[in-house]
Amino acid sequence: MSGVESPSDSASAQANGFVAVFIRRPILASVFSLLIIIAGLAAMFGVEVRELPDVDQPVVTVQTAYPGATPESIDSEVTAIIENAIAQIDGIKSISSSSQFASSNVVIEFSPNIDINIAATDVKNAVSAIQRDLPEDVEEPSVVKADSDGSPIMRVAILADGMSQGDLGDLIDRIIIPRIQAVEGVASVDDYGVRNRVIRVRLNPVQLASRGISVDDIASLVARSTVSAPSGTLKSGQQELLIRAEAPSVTPEQIGALRLDPLTLLSDVALVEWDLERETRRARSNGVQAAGMGILRQAQSNTVAVADGVRAAVRDLERTLPDNVSLEITSDDSIFIKRAIEEVITTLVISVFIVICVIFAFLRSPRTTLIPTVAIPISLIGVVAAIYLAGFSINILTLLALVMATGLVVDDAIVVTENVERWRAMGYGKRAAALLGTREIILAVIATTATLAAVFVPISFLPGQAGRL
Repeated sequence: MSGVESPSDSASAQANGFVAVFIRRPILASVFSLLIIIAGLAAMFGVEVRELPDVDQPVVTVQTAYPGATPESIDSEVTAIIENAIAQIDGIKSISSSSQFASSNVVIEFSPNIDINIAATDVKNAVSAIQRDLPEDVEEPSVVKADSDGSPIMRVAILADGMSQGDLGDLIDRIIIPRIQAVEGVASVDDYGVRNRVIRVRLNPVQLASRGISVDDIASLVARSTVSAPSGTLKSGQQELLIRAEAPSVTPEQIGALRLDPLTLLSDVALVEWDLERETRRARSNGVQAAGMGILRQAQSNTVAVADGVRAAVRDLERTLPDNVSLEITSDDSIFIKRAIEEVITTLVISVFIVICVIFAFLRSPRTTLIPTVAIPISLIGVVAAIYLAGFSINILTLLALVMATGLVVDDAIVVTENVERWRAMGYGKRAAALLGTREIILAVIATTATLAAVFVPISFLPGQAGRL
């Protein structure tokens, strides 16, 4: 009886609805399933992978150096002026600052809906407008699209066997750091254990006193020795010449040859020589003295993508640097993120396998077990395409949601399969039983799934990061 089509089969085949279309046309259903699989697989190569959803606040930091200034002077003459200028920018959520010896840091946090690139541009324009109000000795403020107090996502050790510290410092400043900073998503690169070459002027107090020369005279002379500035124009008939004052003193010999007066050279009252910067931090790698770099990512950037870009940049540098210079990545936060994602994916695969085994153990029917076995992978792969189209990312939360959704898919598949089997037992043919059994409970299945999903909707209205997650 079960293998014979009953008179109601033809009537059931004429039923309207999207369910009937796929039951009457199994090839069409197969094509749709293949399209879902192809879309999901294609999305896997383009979807963003990160530890958590993009909930970083847009943060911009203004760093300003004022050599020799006390924290009180920094706060009143630099930090306060920058804060007042930045406060006029729209979309600011909070401003925090710190004034230390010779440096000022102003951290600006913007509202979540503000584009960090636009925010950084607004901050640069505001700082440029008040730069003339800052003291003359203040270095040009730098604007970084990150919190300067944040921890680096990667650390790189630079080993140079047989290279002097001065040459290594020049190599790092001119070649290595610019290449790393060019990686998309890198906010700044902090170096430590690096001692650059400087020209040291050691004054002889006895000679200064005997010649009546003050320290300020020496300081202003050295400052003028490296100046490069426009000095006006010179007109002659139809010709106009631009005049620029150049004093390119870049070696100790050139500095020492500067004249304090017609009878006195700088070398007469001071020792001018090459030296290294004062050592404030030291870096060691595997017990060997080295230089180090800390890579700070931009706010709202992807740690995994930034780390992959830095690794590619390190490989490029190793091909061009001298043979005795090597780069070694000593820490990488993206490794933990990748391992965490892999563990969640492994848990998802194991859970699907266990679910299939449990279904077979209770139903004792390979054909019935095949239905959820096919439905689960297609549904999960299709969700990856939906995640990509919605602009979301593959992260720990979305993968845990897929683990939870697996139970919903299996539950719905079992309910539909069981109801179809009930109609088969009543004597209906395969197609009629599939149509009637599915149409009978399809609304109930959709309502149940929507009810379970609706439980999480109120959480999205929570303020702060909880609601954004």
